Amino acid sequence: MEKFYNIIIEYLNISGYYQRIFIVGIIIILTIIIAIIMHYITNYLIKNHLIKIIEKSETKWDDYLIENNILKYLNALVPLIIFQIMIKKLDFFKHFFEKIIEIGMVVRFTLIANGILSVFSDIY
Repeated sequence: MEKFYNIIIEYLNISGYYQRIFIVGIIIILTIIIAIIMHYITNYLIKNHLIKIIEKSETKWDDYLIENNILKYLNALVPLIIFQIMIKKLDFFKHFFEKIIEIGMVVRFTLIANGILSVFSDIY
């Protein structure tokens, strides 16, 4: 990855402070692209494979997982995890992005916990 950055920086003749901003921009754009692709892949796998398996099962509790959107909330964690992994490469705005990711994780885990509690209340 370093070689990729160096080739682009040499080609565009960017120096000093702007190199850091440029590299941060590249990392953010690549992270967003990878996160979107992974979101669609996991969404496809959940909708086309996991939900079909759950619908074929005889138990009721897994049907409640679908009804309470727990799988959708779990799918939304994938981009956040990718962001968390990729943001470690940053040295510029790293703290800001880490806080945004932590807030997103807290919101998602709260929604998942709420959905699981709803599943328990539906079962019992």
